Amino acid sequence: MKTHTLTLVASFLMAVLGFTSCKDTEEPVRAVGTPPVTPSQEVADFFDAHLSGHTTDFNFNHIDVWETECFLVNSEDELRAIVPEPIGLPEIDFGKYTLIIGQHVFEEPRYSLESQAIETASDVVTLNLVYRILGGAAPCAVAPYYFWGLYDKLPGNTVQVNITTF
Repeated sequence: MKTHTLTLVASFLMAVLGFTSCKDTEEPVRAVGTPPVTPSQEVADFFDAHLSGHTTDFNFNHIDVWETECFLVNSEDELRAIVPEPIGLPEIDFGKYTLIIGQHVFEEPRYSLESQAIETASDVVTLNLVYRILGGAAPCAVAPYYFWGLYDKLPGNTVQVNITTF
């Protein structure tokens, strides 16, 4: 009887310790580099309204899975080239800021953009995007993802994009 009780107590303790040690303590993965500046409410509202989720009002090209289209925008004219009329543009001080905007296509719609940041080396600008793969089932459908960020004035006119998923 003593052995049976001791076995039950040991089993109970092992189960409790097993459940408490399975905590999810994983640190979120962050993009390497300088994060975007906090935009004005007007700018944030504009992009939330016209460039959110899997839809956009912008003039992006059709791209295939795993391709990326990215623009480094340093003027209102450059922004107007991808935002069609009659959509009114938000006020962005392009003397101080550069807008990076684009799209990436994944093979399914279960990714969430977690963070973004830039790295600059001489005249090369690299945008690091980190996507989290959401749990659960997803339909087998190609899904475009749109991203944007406002940064302190950047050199050059092209951007390399690195995408990390976890």
